[in-house]
Amino acid sequence: MWSQETSITFHIAKEKSKSSVHPPNIELINRFLEKDWKERQTEKTVDLDATTLDKIIQENKFDADFLKIDTQGSEFEILEGARDSLSKGIFGALLETWSYPFHKNQKLTFDVMKFMDEQGYFLADLNKGGFYRRKLMPSSSLFVGQIGQIDLLFFESFEKFTSIERKSDEIIKAVCLADMYGLADYGVEILKYYKNYDNLISKILSKRKTSFKNVSNQWRYEMIRIMFKLTPRTPPLH
Repeated sequence: MWSQETSITFHIAKEKSKSSVHPPNIELINRFLEKDWKERQTEKTVDLDATTLDKIIQENKFDADFLKIDTQGSEFEILEGARDSLSKGIFGALLETWSYPFHKNQKLTFDVMKFMDEQGYFLADLNKGGFYRRKLMPSSSLFVGQIGQIDLLFFESFEKFTSIERKSDEIIKAVCLADMYGLADYGVEILKYYKNYDNLISKILSKRKTSFKNVSNQWRYEMIRIMFKLTPRTPPLH
């Protein structure tokens, strides 16, 4: 998929999962450890016919509720080819973005954030992805390194969501997605707007009730659960 219907050159990497439309920026990323860039080198290229997400959705006549895009640097272009679908009410999107140009001519995290804001979405959560260490220091050295990817979770803003006529199943699916990803309060806000959902609101409140007086810092508990490899209450953002 791409921003328009056209022919694109796809760069197949030594490690196939690292392949991308955008060629690897080897001259820049070879400052990191070899394991972080060697397998990104292009082994061969192929020319492919690309289409847009909008066209796929239109041709197959389905309504998308949620997008998950992880395409090694071409996430922005795919989003550009989904403008119509985003405007019509895709509730959520989980997007891998790049904070450092591992690929030539790719858009970075801030470009994706600006684009999604312009489409009426807000950043609900994020996950710091890979960290990359420069090869100037021994591998035995204790330090984190530079972040390379950030996974971003977006939901439609309340204003955008309520500006479009919604069927009951669309409302419930949106609320379930918000609740699943830790934004139960946003789900309740949506239900209160549409009214006639008191029973569902009660179920959400009951489900999220704890024996503690104050769990406003729930996100801290989630990070601890993840750190100790306990089952988190929300799905991983990757």
